[in-house]
Amino acid sequence: MAVIARNLKNDRFREFVFFFGAFAPLGGIEAFCADLFEALERWPRTKALLAWARDPKVLSQFNKFGVAVYRSPLTRGCRAGAPDYVLVLQSWLVLRHAKVIVFGKLPQEGVFRFLMWVLSSNNSRRARLVYITPYRPREVWPARMPAVYTENLDYIIVQSETFATDLRELGYEGEVSVLPYCPPRAVGKIAPSEDYSSIVRVGFLGRLEPQKNLPYLLRFSRLMRNDVRLEIFGDGTERPSLERLAKDCPHLVQFHGAIARELIPAAIDSCDIFVVPSVSEGQCLAALEVIARGKPLIATPVGVLPELMRSGRFGSLIPLGDEIKAAGLVDKMVDELRLGLWPRQPIIDTYKALFDRAVVGQSYISLFERIID
Repeated sequence: MAVIARNLKNDRFREFVFFFGAFAPLGGIEAFCADLFEALERWPRTKALLAWARDPKVLSQFNKFGVAVYRSPLTRGCRAGAPDYVLVLQSWLVLRHAKVIVFGKLPQEGVFRFLMWVLSSNNSRRARLVYITPYRPREVWPARMPAVYTENLDYIIVQSETFATDLRELGYEGEVSVLPYCPPRAVGKIAPSEDYSSIVRVGFLGRLEPQKNLPYLLRFSRLMRNDVRLEIFGDGTERPSLERLAKDCPHLVQFHGAIARELIPAAIDSCDIFVVPSVSEGQCLAALEVIARGKPLIATPVGVLPELMRSGRFGSLIPLGDEIKAAGLVDKMVDELRLGLWPRQPIIDTYKALFDRAVVGQSYISLFERIID
């Protein structure tokens, strides 16, 4: 309760409350949150972030954007939603006085019902509830979106028209807008040539969690040519099992662990190709980080990735569950790299033309103003 006491007089003036729950040291949703707050920094509306992280430093970065951060002290009991329950309890005053609550991740159904009970005790009109989809809806709810969400969410922001169609088919009847994540900054001019004559480095960037499907990458990498090595940037619950699985790979697999956001450009530049083997994605900010630096991408056809690949010459799609074909497509790209068929600058130029950071940021401000009015 000390968190509330610290700012009691000002809590009622937090017009926009961003409820993001768990924060990982490295993750696309977390990176999007930072990019969004940077885009909203000069926007005069008052903002608060409700989240929790095992490392408090992960959340302290948002203070520089004028965002009040309310952190749950509990980081255990995630499967039962315990940290999010505590977050709602200790921030009830912030939530009740908000005009708009934006979810970067939806709390579990039980937590969401509890939140609705907290908001229903408010005598004034409750906040408008907005959800920004982190994953393709159909990949989260194959048959039907739970009623507690469809009946209470006023607005959903998606990154693709395909996602919007999913929502309608899953039973959501509220308002929907299509708007991409705030895109990473593109690199400027780069060196015109690179050396692919010896080892080609194939990278992965992201959390080491089941959704990212790293065992699939390690399995089909056994079928790839021998003059490649895998560079894994990220950490997560699956790292021990992945390290055991990597021992059977015929080439070197290097696990670098979690890296700070400011070190991501250097990590990307250290590799030649990146692979996204996920079973579920949304915008996939890691993919944007990669092409923003002119590196070709190989990805499974999930989330926005098929549309991204169709929008420019960024790389290739690999199937889920076909290790032979996936390995063959990586080998093919290695050959094309050595023939000079994947120069970095055209990838960067296409990315800049499609993803204007300033325009996207202003689009979020315009949309939020429309929602609050």
